[in-house]
Amino acid sequence: TLYRLGYADPTTSTGPGIGFTEISNPSATTRWNTDVPVPSGHDFYISGNPFGHGFLSLAPRSSGLAPTLDLVYWELGGTATVYATLDNNAHQPPFFGLLAETVTLDGLYLAAVVHNGITTRQDGWAIAVYNNHTLNATVLELQPRFETIAELCSIAGLGMAMN
Repeated sequence: TLYRLGYADPTTSTGPGIGFTEISNPSATTRWNTDVPVPSGHDFYISGNPFGHGFLSLAPRSSGLAPTLDLVYWELGGTATVYATLDNNAHQPPFFGLLAETVTLDGLYLAAVVHNGITTRQDGWAIAVYNNHTLNATVLELQPRFETIAELCSIAGLGMAMN
């Protein structure tokens, strides 16, 4: 089964939900499910990674000019729980979308995010890290900072180490 988390109509950002496509037979069918819980104070998810019986997703907070991202665990038709607030300074890249994220088998979550500087010219790339065993989250700035790169350039070729 394949899934797509997002909007039924991506051009208008309407109909938030998750699509499941069964590919076990030649006539694949897709069903769209809108029973995706989102925590209060957050907009719809920008990512979704299978985890446990549900998903780990990045959700932008509903307020602020450049809403920071929180890591949320949710189950279809169930509840949504904010697992981690990411430093109050982890943002979605404005032009290139989410670059990369992964969940390791032992519960380590990693995502490339934008870490805002004092001005947008000083924004830089960072790695958001959440450890499901220690319940700790941190955002690590990449060095050198490469001023303006997070606003203008994708960092292709970034790999997430897995153990």
